[in-house]
Amino acid sequence: QWLNGLIHQSPAFQAQVEGALAAISVAQDVVALRESRGLSQAQLADRLGITQSAIAQLESAQPKNVELRTLVRVAVALGAAVHVSIRPRRQAERKSRQRRLKAKKP
Repeated sequence: QWLNGLIHQSPAFQAQVEGALAAISVAQDVVALRESRGLSQAQLADRLGITQSAIAQLESAQPKNVELRTLVRVAVALGAAVHVSIRPRRQAERKSRQRRLKAKKP
């Protein structure tokens, strides 16, 4: 409850939390795919022509400046695809919905 309160009070903090959760989700997906293919970090790195430590950093959910094309290369090497979507944040969705409801009132 305390964390939810902080998240709802601060849009900046909410954005940080959502960004961190997205990074964790991507990292978990990469680990799960790599392991399901029976590959070590070193083997995946060899396929991509990068270092094992770069794979470890990507899987740590704290990579520095990972480019979309890097994620696509990793996905292709694992026989997967990357899907990117941009959606409004929950708070923005609520405000938008409230505006629409107010606009409909006579």
